[in-house]
Amino acid sequence: MKNKRFLIPFILVSLLPLLLVAVFYTRLPQEIPMHWDLNGHVTYQSRSQIWWLAGLSPIMGIVLYLLPKIDPRKANYQRFEGAYTACCLVIQLFMTLMTGVILVESFAPGSLSVEKVVIGAMGLLFVFLGNFMPKIKSNYFIGFRTPWALSNPDVWNKTQRLGGILFVLAGLVSMALALLPFSSELRLGILLGALTVACIIPTIASCYWFQKLPKEQQKSKLVEKKPNR
Repeated sequence: MKNKRFLIPFILVSLLPLLLVAVFYTRLPQEIPMHWDLNGHVTYQSRSQIWWLAGLSPIMGIVLYLLPKIDPRKANYQRFEGAYTACCLVIQLFMTLMTGVILVESFAPGSLSVEKVVIGAMGLLFVFLGNFMPKIKSNYFIGFRTPWALSNPDVWNKTQRLGGILFVLAGLVSMALALLPFSSELRLGILLGALTVACIIPTIASCYWFQKLPKEQQKSKLVEKKPNR
């Protein structure tokens, strides 16, 4: 994230939840909704607790900013800097949305179907991340970091492409669940099932692809070289 065009918007988005809370805090009720269970029951807590939720965003921003600097394969980040920055922004926007949901429900309880909003937003998040996943190059923090994918660039690329497709499909399933009149338990079960499939299949596939490689190719490469043009 060396490009200032990306860094400045990233900082602003990371701070957005705190800014929202700062603007509306004095007008919030003394107790606000902070948790919804599967039966729709709401747990109220002191409004001061919202600072913890909003504060997670800049903390996450710092972590995401530092990851490329401490990754042993940091040189690879230069090859997908745009995709990495986009993923970071999408994650931060998701956290901002969660803060916004709390604020809206604090001022107008029951005006949102929180469960549907969260599941739908998660679906969008999975779709975005799935689209960026095939662009991610070998690293220790982002993507499907199976031992087999980390050991071979070709296996890595195949695993991320497959994982990206399955993440997009899981995201579409999640968005559909937000619209369909299912029970909360059924929604959660289908969502967890879709995410489990999206995680397990690329893991198994990466092992299979690695085992199919000739022995001389089953060697770890710390940094992928740029192809000659």
